[in-house]
Amino acid sequence: MKLPGNLLFLILSLFVSYMVHAQGTDADRSVQQIRKEYQRINKAKLKAKTINWINEECPPYSEGKVTFYYENNRLVKIFYWGSEDHGEWKEEYYFKDGSLFFIYQNNAWGGAGDPGYYTLQRRIYIKDGKAFKILESSSVKDLAKAAAKEIERYITIANLLKAATTEEQIVEIMFCAEE
Repeated sequence: MKLPGNLLFLILSLFVSYMVHAQGTDADRSVQQIRKEYQRINKAKLKAKTINWINEECPPYSEGKVTFYYENNRLVKIFYWGSEDHGEWKEEYYFKDGSLFFIYQNNAWGGAGDPGYYTLQRRIYIKDGKAFKILESSSVKDLAKAAAKEIERYITIANLLKAATTEEQIVEIMFCAEE
């Protein structure tokens, strides 16, 4: 049976539209699941272990802390805070069953006189080790969106921090490792 061109085009258009909608709802569902797990973790009673660090080895001089949060002896969250004379950063990495699923960044920087002049908040939604949705807001209109390589770097950092147990390891991961 041969279908007329217009009918074939209509059928293909409907199929493509359905596939795009189905993918959108899968991503939306994944975002909702991630948000739910994020909220659950932040409400849970967790055990914390903090490592304070000072970076004097690899410029710029900076200092901060990394706090590892555990639920039933399983890592579920890392809070990484640091500062230097031109700003500070607060980053949270979330894990479920050992796998990274979400990164939240709340960073500020500027000149030495006003290190909080620029702000950036970024939410990175991750599935199967890859970012599938990135939301960014900034006080700077023209601030460039994060490139894929930068997002991959944050995912790598989270997975390296997961195994860090000393100040030296944290400084190496964050500041001294070759890019």
